[in-house]
Amino acid sequence: MKAIVRYQDKIDLSIQKGITPYSLINVYGIMFVLKLINSLIKTDKKNKMKTIPMLYPKRMKEGEIESYLEKLKEAGFRIAGWYEDFIDEDTSDIVEVQRWKIYYL
Repeated sequence: MKAIVRYQDKIDLSIQKGITPYSLINVYGIMFVLKLINSLIKTDKKNKMKTIPMLYPKRMKEGEIESYLEKLKEAGFRIAGWYEDFIDEDTSDIVEVQRWKIYYL
């Protein structure tokens, strides 16, 4: 019973911060959304924000990433995207990779 109360507290906190997680819960499930919210609440010891890796639902196909990011934005999450260049060690070609970051609650 205690775990249910803590889960509801996290949902309530996200709502206070302007996040409406219910549409995400319907699509990706409560456990994934709670994991996402939990990862965005954590801070380091100096109470500063730290970067976390973007969380993706299991079984997400490559073409579904755009839809997932759009649903996050519709729910109220703030997302930043940028590109990083890497050198392919085998071919010495420059490869551009898109990165994403979700801002903390």
